[in-house]
Amino acid sequence: AALPPEKAALAKLEEAREKLLDEIEKAQFVEEVPLDKLEHLQELLEKVQGLKKEEEKIQAESAQAEKEGASGELKEEQAPAQEALQEQTEAVQREAQSPAPEAAQSLGEAAKQMEASKEALAQGENAPLAQQAALDALGQAEEQLQEQIAELEQARKDLEALKELREKLDEVIAEQQGVQKDTIDEVAKPSEATSDKLAERQEALGEQTGQLQEEAQSPAPEAAQDLGEAAKAMEAAKGNLEQTDPLAAQPQQGEALADLQAAREKLDEKIAELQEELGEAAGEDQAPLDEALAAIEEAQGQVS
Repeated sequence: AALPPEKAALAKLEEAREKLLDEIEKAQFVEEVPLDKLEHLQELLEKVQGLKKEEEKIQAESAQAEKEGASGELKEEQAPAQEALQEQTEAVQREAQSPAPEAAQSLGEAAKQMEASKEALAQGENAPLAQQAALDALGQAEEQLQEQIAELEQARKDLEALKELREKLDEVIAEQQGVQKDTIDEVAKPSEATSDKLAERQEALGEQTGQLQEEAQSPAPEAAQDLGEAAKAMEAAKGNLEQTDPLAAQPQQGEALADLQAAREKLDEKIAELQEELGEAAGEDQAPLDEALAAIEEAQGQVS
């Protein structure tokens, strides 16, 4: 049985742990928020590519009309087509202003060159240089959008990996809390057999934490550092449990939990950063899980 002064704190610790496990289970069924910004950029890219095709058509047909000496076609067909495409380009430019300002600037240059082309065509004269300049600017906008999309796609992959990592970490935190609870309970009357089992559980959690450290190394190196410290504290606790000394192991387990919770906070920060980059809102489902972890941290302070 636990030492009498610790019974109340231990009960609170177990209650907090059960709440955490419940929230972890609930969180696994929450749907992902749609990636609005990424989808918007992909739509913009399709529109820019469409503008390019239309400008290439105007360029080719205007060149053919010029070759045939058909100034009337330049005035009556190509000039209105160029004007309509300029208006479409300006509309896409306005749409891109917020999510892709660099591409919007290139689109503005394309529209400017289209206007110069339109004015020449309206006079029955071709403007191949302005048309090519418009195409070059559209090509630049296309490249800028493709680069931005690639960055966001990588951010989405990192976000998904970090969310999965956070779920695994929450499970480790809950299990570590359980090991610490049982270790506290063992302090009053230590036995070699029970301490050995606790040591095995602590060793398994240390291995899981080491694996999480490796997974976090690239997307969240600061969290990985905390996980490394947690693994070290678990190793020390395991050693004391192998020596049937649960009293000495308990503070080390407390250190491990503190490091695990510090790692989780850093994961939260990185996840929020990526969500902002992707135009996502932090899920409301995260609040109950955070509350459960806060309850565990409070209870932990009373038994460490």
